[in-house]
Amino acid sequence: MVELRTLGSVHLRGPGGPLDALAGRSKRLALLVYLAAARPAGPRRRDQLLELFWPDASPEHGRGALRQSLQFLVTTLGPDLLTGRGTDAIALAPDRLWCDAVALERAADAGRDAEALRLFGGDFLAGFALPECPEFEVWCSDVRLRLRRRAATSAAVLTREAERAGAWDEASTWAQRWLELQPDDEEPLRVSLRALMRQELRTRALELASEFETRLRRELGATPSTQTRALVDSLRTGRWSAGSGGAAERPATEPSPGSVAVLPFLNLTGDPDLDYFCDGITEELIADLSMLAGLSVAARTSSFAFRNRAADVRDVGRRLGVANLVEGNMRRAGAAVRVTVQLVETARGFHLWAESFDHSLAEAVRMPAELVRRIAPALQRSLLEPVPRRPSQDTQDREAFLLFLRGQHHLYRRTPEDLARSAELFARAGERDPRYAAAHGGLALALASMPVYCGTPTGVACPRALEVADIALGLDRTVASAHLARSLALAMHRWDWRGAEESALAALAGTPKDPVVRSTCAFYVHAHDGRFEQALAEATASRDADPLSLPAISYVGYVAYLARDWKRAEAAAREALDLDPGFPLALWVLEMVLEAKGEFEDALGVARTLVARSPASAMFRAHLARALGLLGRVEAEGELGTLAAGLPPESPVWYWVAGAHAALGGIDQGLDALERAVENRSNFLVFAAVHPTLDPFRGHPRFTAILRRLDLPVTLR
Repeated sequence: MVELRTLGSVHLRGPGGPLDALAGRSKRLALLVYLAAARPAGPRRRDQLLELFWPDASPEHGRGALRQSLQFLVTTLGPDLLTGRGTDAIALAPDRLWCDAVALERAADAGRDAEALRLFGGDFLAGFALPECPEFEVWCSDVRLRLRRRAATSAAVLTREAERAGAWDEASTWAQRWLELQPDDEEPLRVSLRALMRQELRTRALELASEFETRLRRELGATPSTQTRALVDSLRTGRWSAGSGGAAERPATEPSPGSVAVLPFLNLTGDPDLDYFCDGITEELIADLSMLAGLSVAARTSSFAFRNRAADVRDVGRRLGVANLVEGNMRRAGAAVRVTVQLVETARGFHLWAESFDHSLAEAVRMPAELVRRIAPALQRSLLEPVPRRPSQDTQDREAFLLFLRGQHHLYRRTPEDLARSAELFARAGERDPRYAAAHGGLALALASMPVYCGTPTGVACPRALEVADIALGLDRTVASAHLARSLALAMHRWDWRGAEESALAALAGTPKDPVVRSTCAFYVHAHDGRFEQALAEATASRDADPLSLPAISYVGYVAYLARDWKRAEAAAREALDLDPGFPLALWVLEMVLEAKGEFEDALGVARTLVARSPASAMFRAHLARALGLLGRVEAEGELGTLAAGLPPESPVWYWVAGAHAALGGIDQGLDALERAVENRSNFLVFAAVHPTLDPFRGHPRFTAILRRLDLPVTLR
């Protein structure tokens, strides 16, 4: 029998020893591997083999090359190697070739986990490449990932069995193997730490924990989970005991079988301009699945935190609290786009379902609903359950839909440049299809966000946002983005607090569902007039629904800051910064919290970081001037004077200039700046009744008059 080893380096052996005839013939070796390892086992059609290995050849040349390759395999490995010769389908004779990849999966399926793990000598076809055959490369990548996951699952089973039996040396060995296979998974790390402590190897346990934390921070920009940090802290302080950590871990709550996360689809087309399309289809799929009754879908921001990460699906499932993952990719197939989608069970890493199908970009509008129809039965949903239509699908204009997806892509990035670009793209989508409600809603939200992220005067952005939102809602009353835009514009520009709250509630009831809508409403609607308990509850619920969303985490911090809960505010800001050390909103919250706590030197350091990262931001320069003033630095007045001299009269940043003057003891100058902010309706005045920065003005008649003009409570602190 011929022995084909594919895990690690590729080796081919016959009864007489190594077979070197295929050593320099990569395509023929690849053909042999595919016939041996492709799933499901069985014959392969010739046209399928031609598409994989000779995609650019003419039919005549491809058939000739395939015929020669098959003949070479028979000549080299034996006349009875193949079955089906002379027919349309080719297969390997099962009793003539043994393949380690096939043997591993059979062993794992039969529960022979030690055998499966022994067979995994390395990644499938490691170092082997056939760049002229992109379909084969994609297949290799899929098999490589699947086999690594199968080996890791076997290691996990062996680890847990050893831990339950109290065989700590064996548990440590298997856990180390598990961690090698899934280096981002924290569960094998925790088992290893407990096993090492059981063997009284505390120094090695602490070294292992430090190595893991350093690598996680360096490679992923992340920190270990609260559960892991608590275990490591108990080891460092000597509080760990065998009784507290001896049993195998079980999650506190099992995710619902109907819970799912959609990871960002990979763009394998080679065209970076289609990144927006992959993101957009992912977002549409998340929104469509969210509308199926009984299905719990992880929020967009948390799912997108795993973009471009080769994370273990079990770890992703634990972090997102879901039982299933949808993964997908897109690549070119002639003039069409080939979409490959698979559904994976997170508990064991098993593939439940996979399918590929082709779509032209002209059919992009129908792609999300088509994906849902195919995925839903695999999630044990009814085949007959309709996929409700949403506003973003209410166009049959391909170009309008693609413009909408690109607009969404830029809107989520929230930089001044991206917001301007998103507004342009949404406007073009609405021009192509004037009845496209979601395009108008996206434009309204982009416009309403510009005072916050771009410093655009509210008198410029908000009236237009209200106008466009009304157009969207005239077409479809459920468009959440239009309701949210109305809420922001009514609060920031008209100071219509009741209308803003009504629109916020409508946004929460609208579609698509997005936890960020909830946290935004908590911040702008509930916190602005002192309803902190409700605001914190809503912001915390939004964060819990989208646990890796940087804005949702940061909003918890900002609401806590407004409520004078410095400890909670700082913890939330640092939690967001653990995920992204440069996230501006979290840095901004942290700077204000440190000021409030009297830690002025640290606050100044954060303010300098904000200015260094965004030197054109007048708002951050105002915070720098304030931090300098609180420390009594002589350069504070110069910094503030330079800022004020160059600030346009209509700028919303006069609000923050007022706070900087207060830090320097200039109450009258601060009130002058605040009254200027009122005249140009600065969006930041929403928080005038509760913001700690304005505390030095409270009780002053001029400040009381400002609050009354805003129709805000006067007595709040």
